[in-house]
Amino acid sequence: MCQLTDLQVEKILDILKESELTAYRIYKDTGITQATIGNYRNGKTIPTQANALILKRYFGIDFADKQGNLSENSNSAVYGDNVTTDNSFCPESPRLDDDITRGLIASIQSLTHAIEKLTDKLCDL
Repeated sequence: MCQLTDLQVEKILDILKESELTAYRIYKDTGITQATIGNYRNGKTIPTQANALILKRYFGIDFADKQGNLSENSNSAVYGDNVTTDNSFCPESPRLDDDITRGLIASIQSLTHAIEKLTDKLCDL
């Protein structure tokens, strides 16, 4: 799996913080919980590699280099409406088409919802 550098993760966080999308919208589109998005925006936590990659694709971020500089192809101005499949620094990663990406996001959302329900039930015990 491709590992994002700390500088790339920082750039992803900058774009997330600048985004006018609500945490709820990002959660519905990516499966990353609203609380987690809030923690990222407030600087309480940093994304895991998996969540950073999800956000990179979600925001259409295309890095020119490992220093976190955006390439000319980066689509970070189109928040949430354009899932990119750029793997320029992940040559070992397979390219995912949009249908597979959407299917994976839907699965993550379902699992996240099920975990939240189980957590609520455990808290009631």
